[in-house]
Amino acid sequence: MDLAIWSYDNTNRKFDYITEELTKITGFPAETFINWDFWKDIIHPEDFPKFENLSAKVDQGIPDNNEYRIVHADGRICWVQLRVIPMKNDNCEITRIDGVVVDITSRKMIEDTLHRSEQRYKSLFQYHNDTILELDLDGTIISMNQAAEIAYGEGYVAEGHKIWTEFLGAEGVRRAAEYFQMAKDGRPQQFEISSTDINGNVQNWDVKKIPIYVNGEITGVFAIGTDITSKRKIDRKLQESEERYRRLIELSPQPIASMRDGKLIFINAAGLKLLGAGSVSELIGKSIFDFVHPEYVQMAQDRAELVRMNKFIGTSEYKLVRMDGQTIEAEVSGIFDDQMQSTLMVINDVTVRNKMERALQESEERYRQMVELSPISIVVYKDRKLTYVNPAGLKLIGVKELDGIIGINPLKFVHPDDSGFARKRMEQSLRGLCSPEEYRIIRMDGKTVDVSVTSIYDVKTLSVQLVLVDVSARKQAEQALLKSEEMNRLLVELSDRFSSDLFGVLKVHELEQRLIKEVRDVIKASKVSLIEVERNNRFFIRCGHHIPERLPSSLFEWNQNILPVCEIVDMPDGHIIKLGEIRGKMYLLCICEKPQTLTLPSYRIWLETICRYVSVLYDNFRVIEDLTKELEEITTHQATPSWLLRLLFKLSEHERKRLSQDLHDAALQEQIIWYRKLDQLISNQSLPAKLQEQLEQITQGLLDVVYQIRITCNELRPPMLKEEGIVSSLEALFEFTQLRSNYSIEFSAFDIPLTLTDDQITGLYRIVQELLANASKHSNATRVHIFLTSGPDWIQLNYEDNGIGMDISKVENTFVSMGVYGMKERVRSMNGTIEFRSSPDKGLAICICIPASNEILTI
Repeated sequence: MDLAIWSYDNTNRKFDYITEELTKITGFPAETFINWDFWKDIIHPEDFPKFENLSAKVDQGIPDNNEYRIVHADGRICWVQLRVIPMKNDNCEITRIDGVVVDITSRKMIEDTLHRSEQRYKSLFQYHNDTILELDLDGTIISMNQAAEIAYGEGYVAEGHKIWTEFLGAEGVRRAAEYFQMAKDGRPQQFEISSTDINGNVQNWDVKKIPIYVNGEITGVFAIGTDITSKRKIDRKLQESEERYRRLIELSPQPIASMRDGKLIFINAAGLKLLGAGSVSELIGKSIFDFVHPEYVQMAQDRAELVRMNKFIGTSEYKLVRMDGQTIEAEVSGIFDDQMQSTLMVINDVTVRNKMERALQESEERYRQMVELSPISIVVYKDRKLTYVNPAGLKLIGVKELDGIIGINPLKFVHPDDSGFARKRMEQSLRGLCSPEEYRIIRMDGKTVDVSVTSIYDVKTLSVQLVLVDVSARKQAEQALLKSEEMNRLLVELSDRFSSDLFGVLKVHELEQRLIKEVRDVIKASKVSLIEVERNNRFFIRCGHHIPERLPSSLFEWNQNILPVCEIVDMPDGHIIKLGEIRGKMYLLCICEKPQTLTLPSYRIWLETICRYVSVLYDNFRVIEDLTKELEEITTHQATPSWLLRLLFKLSEHERKRLSQDLHDAALQEQIIWYRKLDQLISNQSLPAKLQEQLEQITQGLLDVVYQIRITCNELRPPMLKEEGIVSSLEALFEFTQLRSNYSIEFSAFDIPLTLTDDQITGLYRIVQELLANASKHSNATRVHIFLTSGPDWIQLNYEDNGIGMDISKVENTFVSMGVYGMKERVRSMNGTIEFRSSPDKGLAICICIPASNEILTI
């Protein structure tokens, strides 16, 4: 210990005595200690107030013993203990001050280190996140840190208490006591235990019990508890996650396997299916390389080592061999697990994909060959520069080598007149497929070619494919076709005009003249004649130009019986066409020259067509002429024949039908339209009342007109007459007539199992119409009775009324005016009979009987 003694003469204000140790303690030589102020110079500034207090005490004669810090001569801070004893004289004056200085720097450093250690321990104890309890050997809590107070709560534990049952439970207390006893024996313990806090929440703890040694003896136990509740929750979630991961792998449709040291330790169901195994036991423990195709075993082993080194490796393709010997192709990627020292393999069956890719490659190769060998020109360009042209395209453009045009703008080959259109098409093609369009291109040799171009945009290569078809031949054919169509149209118009002109021709001679004129005008030939050839080969010209003398000899060389009708037969000096034969005479159209027009197919077809038309008319005119002569001879000597009457009545019915149809389709529909327009106009409430009344009257008048037109149409052409039969049609007629007449109608129709022709049904219906009209106009009858009966081969119609009757002998000449003549003629046209019975004021009775066929059908 460094101790210095000094004595200070307070009267003279200087040191009388100083030991050498003071220089050692302060670092200053003894001569620097001049007076009392020397102490003020070396006292540490923070301790200067304490030194002032010492000086005050000394001045009062009070001794002092205190510790101060001084600043050593080398700048160090040192601690000294300064003890001062003031000495007084008899007058109580301070005459001398004695002091002792002890260097306590080492002690202070030890105390400071100890204090710091205690502070660190206290900080570690108080502010540690884990709960720390200090227990004595009886298990009583001596102290606890703040974490323990917060975690356990003052209600459960306090210093001086033992381990509590409420916090740990009976089983927890038993286990804690057991581990406490082992810690007391000098064996540190670590265990996990659960507790329940004051709020009822369960906590998990990782507890360490460490014996406390003091001077080599165990004086207590530290209980350090780490709250692992969150960790346990995380562990449970991790376990659940691992379970989900495990199930995900097991149920994954993707084959997944794990191997260690080259042997399978796990494989999921998809992997079993991939390798064709029935159960896991068939594969577990086997070398994974047993399932690799021999050609890929070395590659698979090398990649397995790379996975171990790099922890992960991307996919590679192998060929695998299934349990059934089938070879499949698969992509395999690997992940190395350091913890398990195993490799997880994800396997993807790419057998089908590879087959499709190979098929696609083969298809692309076929497509390439097809493009190369295609007779259709195919051109590819990108960024308006040619990148490919197939051989057909090179031939179309007129180039031998592809290198000669690669990089050229395809618009260079487009005709200047079509370049604007082609440029727009080029822009449109960048948006997708463009339908075929036609424009012209100019070959390298300057020749212009018409092409049809289809554009296809390829989004993958950002290029445009052009399919070009040479349509020059088709264009030429179209132009020739247009000319041919124009010629045909002209010939058709000529044919139509010719046929229209023939509608006004009534004589055979006029027909022949018109034919000759038309042929001369169209085929541009002047020597055209129509000749009549008899069976003895005599002939004469009916119309037209004379014929050369040598033509008859050439004509007779032909077998006239095999001459085709209305077909052109080419002769050395002209052409002939057979129009037909009538009464053993042959009629020929002769063209006694070789006009250029007949070398064209269209003109030949036209000539044969109008000849066929004339041939038909020629035959009809001959028949009509014969019939006319026959009618003239017949009508001169006797009454009109029945067949002619039937023809006249049929023509009359046809005209009635046409008139009824015209009335219905034109007049009736027009009236209905105007009625609907008026009806809409009347519905307008803003119209004046008077005008609306007038419009309603007009509307009613239109309805009457519509009704009358319908009646007229029905009378002209009875509806469903032929479909419903004579009986149903007469019943409908009687029902309608009854509404407009003042007499009653009785109708009786018995079973009529006979077949009537359409003409007979119409004839009977018209006769009944005439009878009813006569009853309404002349008879003044109140009752009309009509019977319809039939026999084996006849049908009979009887008429009776109670009218004024007539004298048959006196009114014979009035039948025409009364319509009786018409009834008689109708009956005669059907080869039937009609009988009249009547007298004045005795009514009228008529019996009509007509023959019918024996076929039994419902009328």
